[in-house]
Amino acid sequence: MKYIYKNIKGFTLIELLVSLAILGIILLTISSFFIFNYKIFNKADNQITAQYEAQIGINKLTEGSINAIEIYEDARKVIENKEVRIITFKTKEMQKENGKYKEAYRYIQFIYEIKNGIIKYGEGNSPEHIDAKPYVEHIQSFQITFIHDNNELYKGVNIQITSEVNNIKVELENNIYFRNGPIKKRGTEND
Repeated sequence: MKYIYKNIKGFTLIELLVSLAILGIILLTISSFFIFNYKIFNKADNQITAQYEAQIGINKLTEGSINAIEIYEDARKVIENKEVRIITFKTKEMQKENGKYKEAYRYIQFIYEIKNGIIKYGEGNSPEHIDAKPYVEHIQSFQITFIHDNNELYKGVNIQITSEVNNIKVELENNIYFRNGPIKKRGTEND
């Protein structure tokens, strides 16, 4: 019986190592491209989040303060072992009751928890009965400066908010002028 040997060749060790080296170089190039793009995407996402948080803070403060007729401010307080800054705006609005409109007062309160970087918002019919809930996080600084007119009244507020997410900071600033004209500021709700 006669055996016929066919010339069957496989890959040599050198060919296999060269092909693995080429494949490794290609994968390294592709993976560095994806890692670079992931870092850029993550940085952009953090900036968008910081921008969004600061903008939400500015928008809510604008809504709450534009119709103010009085401002109550406690520069810094400690509530439940947290250092906070409280600002309350008293607004006047018309409410329909039994088919007739009458003036009603509403209090809008903003509480900035300094250590936690949270701004809380609440509203009610009296400053003592407001249950403020968190609505913005990642706030590094929150500054309200009152804009004076020529008298001892205030015609608006300047709001500055700095939001930070994973070392990406966004600073926003807005001037808000009161619709009801210049108003007075009180030190606390008890004045």
